[in-house]
Amino acid sequence: PELLQEFIGRGFYERVVRLGQRTAEMHLALASDSTNPSFAPEPFTSNYQQSLYSSLRKLLRDRFKLLRQSMPKLNVDAQRAAERVLGLEEELQECFSEIYKVRINATKSRIHGDYHLGQVLFTGKDFIIIDFEGEPGFSFSERRLKKSPYKDVAGMMRSFHYAAFGKILLNENYRQQDLEFLESWAEQWQHYVSRFYLGAYMEK
Repeated sequence: PELLQEFIGRGFYERVVRLGQRTAEMHLALASDSTNPSFAPEPFTSNYQQSLYSSLRKLLRDRFKLLRQSMPKLNVDAQRAAERVLGLEEELQECFSEIYKVRINATKSRIHGDYHLGQVLFTGKDFIIIDFEGEPGFSFSERRLKKSPYKDVAGMMRSFHYAAFGKILLNENYRQQDLEFLESWAEQWQHYVSRFYLGAYMEK
């Protein structure tokens, strides 16, 4: 829409497209050496899918445990929202079942592992990707595991979402009547920026 074109701007659109292209080039480079076992791409296997399923269920359990422990620190409205989320734990756990029930025809490779806007430097014309040490919370052996490159893509798109909503959610000075208006614009911004980024990534 024309209004969104004006809101996002041509220059920013071009930067997001460039970032999508550079992300794709990073993944192609990381998967380019088929002679090196540490970097050669590998197909998903049933064992890997089962392992992925188990790790995601553990991640969800850990996050729900953290939410329960944080309940006393939350205000009343946040506690109500948290209680609704906690009531969905079993249903959310079941969502992961297709990961091992359905054969996934995909490839895993070495990835960045901790990819977000804080891991790219903008030179004024292009992007430099930094900090390839992986997710800080994981052991070195876990960081070396091959995964779907879409994990990096999802991390960057989550970073766009945080960029759009962070200031709104963390700033207590906004009037309540303005929040709905601001959130609607933030939603539109992150939707289109993520779409531009993903489209450029897929074309590469």
